[in-house]
Amino acid sequence: AGDPATGNFPEVEEGMSQDEIDAVNDEIDNYNTRLNSYGRSTDLTYQIGGQYNHKFDHLLFMPASLTGGLEYLGSELDDVSGYRIESIRQRSKTATAFAQNEWINDKWSLLIGGRLDKNNLVDNLIFSPRGNIRYNPSENINFRVSYSEGFRAPQLFDEDLHVDIAGGEQIIRELSDNLDAEQSQSISGSVDMYHQIDGINLNILVEGFYTHLKNPFVGERKGSVITVVNADDGAKVYGINLEGRADINTWLTLQAGATFQRSLYGSKRKWWEPEDEDEEELDEVEATREIMRTPNSYAYFVATWTPTQKFAANLSGNYTGSMLVPHDAGFGVEGVDRFSKVNITKESPSFFELNTKFAYTFDFYKESQLELNAGVQNIFNAYQKDFDTGAGRANDYVYGPMAPRSFFAGFKLKL
Repeated sequence: AGDPATGNFPEVEEGMSQDEIDAVNDEIDNYNTRLNSYGRSTDLTYQIGGQYNHKFDHLLFMPASLTGGLEYLGSELDDVSGYRIESIRQRSKTATAFAQNEWINDKWSLLIGGRLDKNNLVDNLIFSPRGNIRYNPSENINFRVSYSEGFRAPQLFDEDLHVDIAGGEQIIRELSDNLDAEQSQSISGSVDMYHQIDGINLNILVEGFYTHLKNPFVGERKGSVITVVNADDGAKVYGINLEGRADINTWLTLQAGATFQRSLYGSKRKWWEPEDEDEEELDEVEATREIMRTPNSYAYFVATWTPTQKFAANLSGNYTGSMLVPHDAGFGVEGVDRFSKVNITKESPSFFELNTKFAYTFDFYKESQLELNAGVQNIFNAYQKDFDTGAGRANDYVYGPMAPRSFFAGFKLKL
């Protein structure tokens, strides 16, 4: 990858030794490498479609609503950059026909539908059915069961164009030559309950979900190239979601939720494989079924206090459980820089991020109003403590909240 550019362009001077001339040429080559890494990316996306809706007073056994339509979605990606051996010219085109019918009354609703997609990057037509059943035994209880299928075409997405740096080397992503479409099958069931106690309105939602991924996209890294391939043994994501809301009175509202889940490949995998014997010395990556960067638990809460129409206070929090994070080997100055000497998988700590905001609204001019607000994000400074440092750091070794403790103030003009 060469050394970092210094801004001082070298010159060959009279009387230099051959070693000195070679050093100058190496530095010039380094500058050329840096300059050739600049590129240009363009991504044009276009979409056209139409939809037809019709309501039936009675269809077979109850009132119904029919929806159908056609859609065409295309994208043209061109990426020319010095860090890839070949430029990217990707054309993705998807023609879609969809239809669904929903029968609905006060107690029941039944939805059956599907869509038929033809993508130019996939040989076959892909049919994705969906269905939904809702049952309301009373006004305060809602049961629901849903099933759906979907797919992702074998193409480069925006996140695949991002270039990471590890140990001074550029890490790029490429698609496998025989990459197939990723397909998903999802089922979920939920119960949504409403209740009132002493004037307090309560709402509780309990939901279970399960998703099976066929041929999921996964990156296999060898050296400085990540090849996107299909995990032939599939993957699954399942768990439970809990949400609650309490309207205690007209000026105090509480809302909270939590998700507990597992995200697993069908068999153990490694996010990095050594290319040669030298790289084997860097390999301390253990195979695991856990999908990287997917916590098994996360939660949130929001408390809103509005004692008057002009003043509002908000207290919110986000919890993120621990997860597995890839850590690339790097280099640096011992005792000064922070880096990993080997490729290894780290387990991040869990984080709780607490935020607050206060707002007051003034009558400004005629019917317009001016809101002044201020607050603190991440009050307890729950933030990653072990970022890599130095020229040979791994810049993608990042996890947890996006920003440390920060203070903010602002205004909003309401016309």
